[in-house]
Amino acid sequence: MTAQFQPHPAFQRFMGWANPRARLLLVRAAQGTGRFWFANSWIGDGPGEVHDFSAKSHSDCSELEVLDQQLAEDPNRRAAVILSPGHTVWHLALHAPVQFAEQRDLLLSLDEIPILLGGRAGSGSKAAGAIFRQCGGWLTAARKLAEDQQAVEPALQLLRGGLSMWLAHRDPHRELSEAAILAVFDEATVAAYYGHLRPLSTP
Repeated sequence: MTAQFQPHPAFQRFMGWANPRARLLLVRAAQGTGRFWFANSWIGDGPGEVHDFSAKSHSDCSELEVLDQQLAEDPNRRAAVILSPGHTVWHLALHAPVQFAEQRDLLLSLDEIPILLGGRAGSGSKAAGAIFRQCGGWLTAARKLAEDQQAVEPALQLLRGGLSMWLAHRDPHRELSEAAILAVFDEATVAAYYGHLRPLSTP
């Protein structure tokens, strides 16, 4: 990896437990989480490339067939594939050790937010905590807030854009939209409806 290239802020955490022998990375994460940055971080300087199947139909498999052949013929080749939520490409794992990166792997932790702040004024733990509370580690939103901590609404718009497309795949029958009219299921709701039940830990 070149000196100028900075890996995705969550990449080091991911590699702390990932399989170092893997030659195929399957990334299943929403737009706005830095999935291409993450995939390129994994490829590094070695032979390999990132393939984007996040918007392709499942029947369009010609590029997958080429990739499958490349992995079979070259034991040193690595590939990262950006998947849509519904994609299945299990046959690729027949020719290369596979590693999965899910949505939770790309969302930044509180400790990773300061990487985006990069020593700017007001870039301490308090600023990082405020950003994390606003966007939950969503990369594009966190980056927007790192540039301008007052830009809460623009940051949330970035988050909503990626999340809405992700949920459209996850919820094709729009069942989640029907739940939008319900009250937030918080501690007060639990106490009101289930307060008569004693917690399991209570003697």
